[in-house]
Amino acid sequence: MPKGSRSVVQVLAVDATVRGSGRLDFGDVTVVVEQFPQRALTHARRQLYDLLALANLAPETAGRLAARFGSLPGWGLVPVLYVIPAGLPGIILPAAYRPGRDGFAIGTLSSLSVRERIHQFARHGLADRPPVQAGRYQLDQLAGHLRWPGGGLEVTSREAEILALLFERAGQPVSAWQCAERVLGGSDDSQASLVRRHISNLRRRLEAVDGAPRIAVKQSVGYWVDVGGLPRPASPRSSPRSTRKPTDG
Repeated sequence: MPKGSRSVVQVLAVDATVRGSGRLDFGDVTVVVEQFPQRALTHARRQLYDLLALANLAPETAGRLAARFGSLPGWGLVPVLYVIPAGLPGIILPAAYRPGRDGFAIGTLSSLSVRERIHQFARHGLADRPPVQAGRYQLDQLAGHLRWPGGGLEVTSREAEILALLFERAGQPVSAWQCAERVLGGSDDSQASLVRRHISNLRRRLEAVDGAPRIAVKQSVGYWVDVGGLPRPASPRSSPRSTRKPTDG
C-alpha cells in the first residue's frame, strides 16, 4: 500500500503447526497465517507485507523458504522473524539469516513474547522505511528510485539491495561473498557469481548516466561506491570499447 494509506501493519506467517489458514489481530498488527508455504507464496505474489514470520520449521526448511520469498520482487527488503519453539536444547538459525535485518523469537505466534517481537520488527511498516542516504544520493529501496540533484535512475529490487549495502559501507570495500550474504541470504560461489553479474549490469547502467554514483572494483578486495558522482567519461570514437570484465577476486 502507498505510504500513509494504512494504520495496520501487515505480517505474513508460515506456521507448520496450524491447520489451514488463519488470522491474528493484536493492536495495529494483522498476521495472516498459512500452514502451507505455497499458499503463503501466493499471498506474497499479490502483496508486499511488512514482515515475514516463519514458525515451527526446521532451520534448513526455513532457510530455503526465506530464499524463495526473497526471490520475489520487493521481498528481499522484507525482514524475516524466525519463531523457534520453546524447550529446544539450543537455537539453530538458518544460513539465510541476515544479521541486522532478520530476527528470532522463542515461543508461538500467539505468545506474548513473540507478539512483542513481531510488533518490534514490523510496527513502522516496510513502506515507512526512510530512504538510504549517501552524500547527495537518496535511494528509495521499496520504490526502486535512485535520486540526486538534477538526475535519477530507476533500479530493480535486487539492484536497490546492492546499492543500499554499498551506500551503508560507502568508501569501504564489500566482497561479492559479503554482498551475497546480505542480498541472497547465502555466500557460496554460485551466489557470489550471481551477485557479480548483478553488479556488472548495475555498473554499466550507472556509468551511462551523468552524475550517477560509480561502483569501483579491485581484484581480491571487492566493490565500493563513489558517492561523489563522477561525470560520465567520454568514449573516443577512435578507441575500441573495452571488453574487460569486472572481478573482485
